[in-house]
Amino acid sequence: MTTGSLASMAMGVASSPVADLAPTPATWLATWRPDLGITVGLLGLVVLYARVVRRLWMRRHGAGISPSRVAAFVAGIVVLGVAVLSPLDTLGAALLSAHMVQHLLLALLAAPLLVAGRTHVVALHLVPLAWRRRVAPPVARTLRRVAPLGLVLALGLHVGVMLVWHLPGLYAASLQSGAVHALEHVSLLVAAVPFWIAVGTSRTTPVAAAGLAAFVAALAATALAAGMTFAPTAWYAGHLPTTTAWGLTPLQDQQLAAAILWVPGGMAYLATCTVAVVRWLRADERRHALAPGGGTPRPVPGPTPADPPGIAGPP
Repeated sequence: MTTGSLASMAMGVASSPVADLAPTPATWLATWRPDLGITVGLLGLVVLYARVVRRLWMRRHGAGISPSRVAAFVAGIVVLGVAVLSPLDTLGAALLSAHMVQHLLLALLAAPLLVAGRTHVVALHLVPLAWRRRVAPPVARTLRRVAPLGLVLALGLHVGVMLVWHLPGLYAASLQSGAVHALEHVSLLVAAVPFWIAVGTSRTTPVAAAGLAAFVAALAATALAAGMTFAPTAWYAGHLPTTTAWGLTPLQDQQLAAAILWVPGGMAYLATCTVAVVRWLRADERRHALAPGGGTPRPVPGPTPADPPGIAGPP
């Protein structure tokens, strides 16, 4: 993602306090308007991505960006649009549960799709070639040095940002300020990208470690969801006057948000963990098969009870 596109998206959301936009069932769809700034930002991302990919394909090497990678990028942009341009964004001003859906779409669906589309690789090709040649060697050396800690740092950033934005004070600030609301959504997306790069595509991350990182992220999400579920009172005062119109008490809305985080969110992490375990087992089988003396030895025919003593079995 480019700084200009992210800035356009943020400025679009920051135009007015989110709490003032809280809809009722009667006004929800009527008051929804796609945000021009966010629309321009997403279209800018698409145009830049298309230009770079076209240039890479013309050079024939493609930088590993196949048509399926492009499809993943397009899907990621569509998910971003659903999260921040659709009526879901307006509904998130009234219901914590809708806001939670936005968070999961940004961090657990849009981010991995954009990583699968190699958006980060495309972004590097926006840098002039002379700069890339000058900066790439020291950056590569630094990345190799921090590789053992890279997954830990990416996991800590992703989980930390997710937990911090669900602290009642910061969450309330995001409802009162369009700028803070924009920062919340952009940071959830941006902080998730290094995590999904490390877990899903990095060659320096052991497969077993990637699975463990996804499991730890699932535990963190479960802990937050459990706290929201079993809390005796609602944590988020900003939704106290807005949930009744939707037939929910603030505590019920909070428990519904917890269920959304717990089940779909937990399943996303556990699915990633399962894929990592399968990859690890397959890699172990390949190593065993290629090792000297690997594999299961073929049995050598020997004497059978029906054979006379000293007579071997069939050749």
